[in-house]
Amino acid sequence: MHLDPLHTAGSGAGYLDPLHTAGSGAGYLDPLHTAGSGAGYLDPLHTAGSGAGYLDPLHTAGSGAGYLDPLHTAGSGAGYLDPLHTAGSGAGYLDPLHTAGSGAGYLDPLHTAGALNKIKMCVYIFSKHVLVCVLYLER
Repeated sequence: MHLDPLHTAGSGAGYLDPLHTAGSGAGYLDPLHTAGSGAGYLDPLHTAGSGAGYLDPLHTAGSGAGYLDPLHTAGSGAGYLDPLHTAGSGAGYLDPLHTAGSGAGYLDPLHTAGALNKIKMCVYIFSKHVLVCVLYLER
């Protein structure tokens, strides 16, 4: 193992570079993330490209399988959660505010989207409740 705390020599296997001025390699640690990403590369500030199992809590990189995006700035995918509904809908998509298009398993408790019969049912239920309320108040 070559030790060069001032990093004046080229990098190699087991090379230690706390200031990260040399090129990256297998098992290279780069807490400031100034070098290119690789297998098992850790990038908490997410300045490098995404990869398999890459974690990006601030969501600055592209989405992928199992990608978590609580602020929903990346494209949607399988199992993608979008509580603010800024991305396209899909199977099992949840949209309580109903701003996106409907799909399989789409939930629309306020009935503002989807089939016309749902909207009619909502109007009917609403009218019925209003009618009952008016009758109750008139008593």
